[in-house]
Amino acid sequence: MSQFDPSEWLGKGKIYKDTPPKVQRAANAALLIPDTIRNQLIPKGSLHDLCTFTMPIFQGKTSLQDNIIIQFFSTHKPDVVSDHTISQLCYLTMPATSASHQIYKLAHQAWLDGMQSICYVHLADNGSSTVIHFPLFVAALWKEFAEIQTIRSQWQKLSEYVAKHMHQPKYPELHEGYAMDQSIGILQDDMPVHHLYRMVGDGWWSSSLVNIQLSLLAERARDRLGLSNVRVELCEFTNVLVSQYKARDRQSYQHPWLCGVGDTIINERGTLVTGVNLGKVNDNPHWVPLVINGETGQAHYGDSLCEDLPPTLQHCIDWWLAQHTPSPSHLWAELPITVQLDSNNCAVLWWTRLRIMWTPAAD
Repeated sequence: MSQFDPSEWLGKGKIYKDTPPKVQRAANAALLIPDTIRNQLIPKGSLHDLCTFTMPIFQGKTSLQDNIIIQFFSTHKPDVVSDHTISQLCYLTMPATSASHQIYKLAHQAWLDGMQSICYVHLADNGSSTVIHFPLFVAALWKEFAEIQTIRSQWQKLSEYVAKHMHQPKYPELHEGYAMDQSIGILQDDMPVHHLYRMVGDGWWSSSLVNIQLSLLAERARDRLGLSNVRVELCEFTNVLVSQYKARDRQSYQHPWLCGVGDTIINERGTLVTGVNLGKVNDNPHWVPLVINGETGQAHYGDSLCEDLPPTLQHCIDWWLAQHTPSPSHLWAELPITVQLDSNNCAVLWWTRLRIMWTPAAD
């Protein structure tokens, strides 16, 4: 395989989308943010860090024409990156978020055209644009900051909501349920954690939001604690179970989902963790937690409204486990949960309890 030769490709009037992989790899390397820069400028750690770190501001929201965007690039060699350079990246106003995405989109072609640096031409009115010629990776940095801003604005609303409730004695554990210490990992807007801003407010939680919480709980149990025998199942699991139970006299027990989880609990002595909407059980739209531990032989149930375990749900679980062992011997035990004093926080209260219960070592 031939090596990339800059003299054969750069500034030769070629089209980037038509270039071979070796050229595209070289372009990606030129636009890659160095780890030393990333560690100083981009937050890593928790969602709280994401909401509180100091980020440069954006200049409005205006998109730019391509003939304007290309002016950000220069054939001038980049200046040496110093502490002063990094400090300027911290405080100089960036292009608008939409323009930052546009600049990065054209950066690969600009590199192929022989451009070696990038300037803050949008600050030309105050004479700042030609002070420093920054490396091309600044185009990627602007784009990443633009993506962070989209996520950050949503989380800042949630952070304010959490801060408000932390000072209210009604729910001393409420802030724990909003997972502000949740690791942000890679900042991608489609990650489950970045949908949790939808918890803001006093509305009811939908099944999709509960499932996002459960998926995060599964991620913590698997990746941070190494609990391979914990089955964190979506809330539809108990819906299927109730349906199967009610149809037990008309059809045989052979649902793959139920069979798989049942085998994990009985044969592998694993644990089931899920959320239950009692609206599917007794027409009461109320979220409760359910934990069945095959190791200890206990089934844990808690209700923030201090109601007893619904007989229908108990019969469903007992019948289901009996399909996997001739003599089920599990015992029902109460799962401690904060008492609910309103009509809408049942979901966050039970999820808070599960999060504390199953991830103590991670916190």
